[in-house]
Amino acid sequence: MKTPPAKRALLIASPFGELRGTLNDARSMEQVLTHRGFEISQCYGEAATRQRILEAWEELISQTAAADAVVIYYSGHGGLARPPKDDGATGELREHQFLVPIDFGETTESDFRGILDVEISHMLRQTTQKTQNTTVIIDCCHSGRMFRVSGEEDHQVRIRRLPEILYHDIIQHLATLDKGQYSALDGTKIFPLGNPHAVRIAAAATSESACEHITSRGEWGGALTEALTKAMMETDTIEMSWRTVLLRIRHLVNTRHNWQHPQVEGPDTRIQFSLQHIKSGALCLKIADNRATLHAGSVLGVKKGNIYTIVPFEAEEVEGEDQILTATITAVSAFTAKATLSYIPTWKSIRHEGAFAFLKYETVERLPVRLLLGCPETLREGVEQSKYIRCCTENEHNTPVVEFRSEAESIILYDRQGIRISSQDVGHFETATLHAFWDIIATAERMARVQRVLNLRCDHKQLHLKHRLDLEIGTVENGEPGTQFNIGNGSDNHVTEADSIYFSLSNSGSRTVYLSLFNINVAGHIALLTNDWPDGIELLEGDTRILGTDDFDELVGTEVCWPDDISREQSVTEEFLFIVTSSPVDLRYLVESTDHDITIDRDAKPISKSQAIHYDIIHVPFTLHPLSNSQDTCQLAEDEEEREDLPHPADDGKENNAVAAIDIPEPETTKEWEDLPQYPPTTASKGILGSIIRASKKIPSCIWVVNEHDEEITVVVSQFRPNRMLSGVDLNASATGGGISFNTTTFNGPATKKTLRPQGHRDGGSVAVFPLWSRSQGFGVTTIFKGAEKTLFIENDRVPVGATAYFMNKPDLRMEEYCSA
Repeated sequence: MKTPPAKRALLIASPFGELRGTLNDARSMEQVLTHRGFEISQCYGEAATRQRILEAWEELISQTAAADAVVIYYSGHGGLARPPKDDGATGELREHQFLVPIDFGETTESDFRGILDVEISHMLRQTTQKTQNTTVIIDCCHSGRMFRVSGEEDHQVRIRRLPEILYHDIIQHLATLDKGQYSALDGTKIFPLGNPHAVRIAAAATSESACEHITSRGEWGGALTEALTKAMMETDTIEMSWRTVLLRIRHLVNTRHNWQHPQVEGPDTRIQFSLQHIKSGALCLKIADNRATLHAGSVLGVKKGNIYTIVPFEAEEVEGEDQILTATITAVSAFTAKATLSYIPTWKSIRHEGAFAFLKYETVERLPVRLLLGCPETLREGVEQSKYIRCCTENEHNTPVVEFRSEAESIILYDRQGIRISSQDVGHFETATLHAFWDIIATAERMARVQRVLNLRCDHKQLHLKHRLDLEIGTVENGEPGTQFNIGNGSDNHVTEADSIYFSLSNSGSRTVYLSLFNINVAGHIALLTNDWPDGIELLEGDTRILGTDDFDELVGTEVCWPDDISREQSVTEEFLFIVTSSPVDLRYLVESTDHDITIDRDAKPISKSQAIHYDIIHVPFTLHPLSNSQDTCQLAEDEEEREDLPHPADDGKENNAVAAIDIPEPETTKEWEDLPQYPPTTASKGILGSIIRASKKIPSCIWVVNEHDEEITVVVSQFRPNRMLSGVDLNASATGGGISFNTTTFNGPATKKTLRPQGHRDGGSVAVFPLWSRSQGFGVTTIFKGAEKTLFIENDRVPVGATAYFMNKPDLRMEEYCSA
């Protein structure tokens, strides 16, 4: 009988500084998680030292299997150290957050007893490599003031300040860490904008405090933990996403401490402690002075006439005879909306805490699309039934969003740039039903919905945010800033597929601002690049933040990849969108509103009547060039020179693109490459790894592949990178596929292939070395075809230069970093 997946939780309670509630917090969480079937590992009180916490976490990782659910919970102090403003720093130094174990008071100049964000990030990567069903809950302060509560101080709310922490101590500790251990070559992945696999729940925003108070049970405890455990008990038998649960948590916390804003980061549309995602669709409505206010507005897509179903937080308040309560929007501002209720409920909680609001009916302006001659009448009927698009009229003044064309027995969809977005084979037009056109109509609807985001402007002059935010966008070349964008002129901005981009954000103004950054691609998809900061990146006066650095502040950038299903025949126009606000605002709805399968979710912060959010919207368009055109457009000069010195396989003097897999040569047939070891080395290397070492040739410009399966495999290693949308996270993911013939598959050359025999074959042949074409490229793009029939099994897996990749009949290759003999 197959063993069911385990549920494991590591609970940490560090009462450093005489905190009174951490042990109560851990016991409350233990009770709730035990009820849900979790096995608990305790790290409480005197046992919560730095060493023991890290050991307990490592032990948890070692016990975890792929299907397990894991929870890491911490209650205690949290600290944040910022670089001093008078040290001449130019923005290369960044703030560091850390947890405070019980032995933190024993910190010395040479022995820092906190647990840095770099170390937490590393441990979290190791955890999610074992199981992506990981949830991290941190009930501590992320404040630069470094105490666990706010300015309140009475018999029910405590202030516990930490000793002064010098930024120098953090930097010195950071320098003692083994950088090789924390690099991407240790088998884990570096996510420049945050780990995308773990749900992370934090008690407060970065510069806010987390409160310890007297709970409803009459004992000390954290405000987040009290609210979280209550919300988890309320939803014990309900499939509800973390995002919706956090809406409840936030309002429970805000009833006593409106300055503390709990956060949820990562894949927060998951059902609690599950990998299953669910439609969220919840926002908050409150009643004050007999006026109903929805805490979302026009920037987030709320329109006059929208109707919402209202559900109380406390489900038991609804009695059997109560009617369904609805709210109709009557007036809309940027981030709030007035509503009229169908009746005034007797619920006490709606005035004190608020209520859930779920979209029931949406007012939508249908945008025009054009159907060219030859399109079937059934397609026209489907378009007219859509709530997002309509057919152009004879005297249409608006530019059509997309254009439908008929070719043979297919319908082709083109955007305003004339780019082919999608196609659908529907068979004979005369007999095709409406169902046959649904997919391509849904794509046109997505293009219409994203148009609203592209048209976003600050139309409220009185709410325009006057700020001094300096934005810098540029490519990354050998770990250094390269070509910079012209923020004011999109026609000057050019990027090539596979380039890496960094973003530098500097606040030279006198007020704190919050920034959210999106990428809008040609296919109508929106990616929130600052998803790790759900309410926007907080930039204090004088702050500089660089997006695209790794844990050690080295510039690596975020890769720009070609959108899926878009032809490379011509360059396309895409856009970066910056939204700057005066207060934290959750703008993730802008991503989800373009997804036809996800209910609109406009979760926003509570806004008091006297508080108006000012904002600014900055559009930065750019031209994205495919690699096939890069020699004539935006290929980096340095890489171009390097490629001229490195011969390509099957070099016959012709341009070497679109090489058929069957025609790709084996690496042994090319004599021009340097001599390389045929077998991977085995002794671990020492010292710093990365682009500097690659450039100095300490790592051979090759990769090794080992077949540990009982069937033969055919390995293709190419130069060019995966066809992925710019998403900011998980850019190295494998794609498992099937049904593609080896004989018809093509690759952008140069590329090499090799068939590896099964493991243990009497004649050997299960190991091969594949030379690469550019050390600065840093990896080889590897595709695996399995068996004698050469069925596609792994597509576009990236193996770091010098690494050994082991194939074990799994969707992901097992990587081992470069080792020197």
